[in-house]
Amino acid sequence: MSYILKKILEYSEEAYGDIVEKFISEVRRKSCFEHLVSTIISQNTNWKNVRRAIENLRKILGTINPYTISSASLNDLEKALKPAGLYKVKSKWLKEVAYIIIRDFNGCLDRLKYLPVDKAREVLLKMPGVGFKTADIILCFCFSKPVLPIDTHIKRVSRRIGLTSSSSYDIIRRELEKHIDPKEVLKAHLLLILFGRNICRARNPLCKICPVNNVCPSSFLRGNDFR
Repeated sequence: MSYILKKILEYSEEAYGDIVEKFISEVRRKSCFEHLVSTIISQNTNWKNVRRAIENLRKILGTINPYTISSASLNDLEKALKPAGLYKVKSKWLKEVAYIIIRDFNGCLDRLKYLPVDKAREVLLKMPGVGFKTADIILCFCFSKPVLPIDTHIKRVSRRIGLTSSSSYDIIRRELEKHIDPKEVLKAHLLLILFGRNICRARNPLCKICPVNNVCPSSFLRGNDFR
């Protein structure tokens, strides 16, 4: 593992380990479809808004599953998703995804866990509203596949520490996966996000207290644009 990446993960484990373990425990209790719904809703918004939208859905539907989404009116879905923005398009996506899962998977996405990673990703990417990050979150969170989803925080951290100079989602993912135990990708994903949110921030990164400030290439550029 890259020395810098190793130190960041060690720091994050100590600082945020309890939070991550609690989140992973919650992850295990959710259905795969709920994860897919949450991830689609999360596009271009924050998790506070996602939680509000999910709470609204539960009030309307009771249980969030492909059948309740499919039978709900588009108007009701739009009202529920309004706090998360882009609610009209997201509502259509959810209806279409629910229909596909009922039609092709008898209402249960768990069948995908028996497919090779690339094939499962290919199936997910054909669904409306599902891009690379959403697909990889399902593969990692639901099926424990050795895939590390890349979000904006992880991309920023990876580029700043010099692990990659690429902006390509897939190149960054593959580079990180070279350095992380396949069994630890979910934890590493969460630890890197928290490090990016709290230390290696987009604006005003806290380089002075960063555990790798003496070896990180970006730490020598304080005052410059850290993109």
